Amino acid sequence: LLIDLPRFKDNAVALTPASHREEVVYVGREVATAMGSFVRGQLLVALIVGIASSIGMWIIDLPFWLLVGIISGLLNMIPFLGPIAGGALAFVIALLNGDPWLGVLAVAIYTAIQQVDNHVITPMIQRTRVHLSPFAIVIALVVGGSVAGLLGVLVAVPATAAIRIIAGHLWRTRILGQSWREASAAMIEVTEPPERFGRLARRA
Repeated sequence: LLIDLPRFKDNAVALTPASHREEVVYVGREVATAMGSFVRGQLLVALIVGIASSIGMWIIDLPFWLLVGIISGLLNMIPFLGPIAGGALAFVIALLNGDPWLGVLAVAIYTAIQQVDNHVITPMIQRTRVHLSPFAIVIALVVGGSVAGLLGVLVAVPATAAIRIIAGHLWRTRILGQSWREASAAMIEVTEPPERFGRLARRA
């Protein structure tokens, strides 16, 4: 897919009518940027969950604590799955080690990690990455899981981000009557410098 992606982009652009080609390329670039930001956000969440899991398992002195934490972080690329799989793996290791109470403690730690991840870490990080509110992210995950199961959970947030970009563009251009260049400029927020820096900014 990565090898053929440039050729796929060129073919898609060539199939686009010339009158809309520049606009389609701009919107497609915005969607692709949102997708890339989502993936980077998921990698950051996986790193945080992996570190938290490793520390938690190290504190309770679980055998293979680092391996369990790494697996939890990697599987957390799939929403909801990382802490669940990590908790199950930690419980099995504790049982094989002859200490079921250690397994119960590990499951309790992973339950806490999952709650913090699902309700705090993932919504906050993805809000900054794909510019969706935490409430919208949680609703997208719930709806995606209800409609299409695991696949729906995987694509819920990036699909919602793409729909937001495309719908916002169509609203400005087709409903409000703006040109696509005006619509793209409206998506960029310009922050004026504080008054005390105004003179310095003007000189610069």
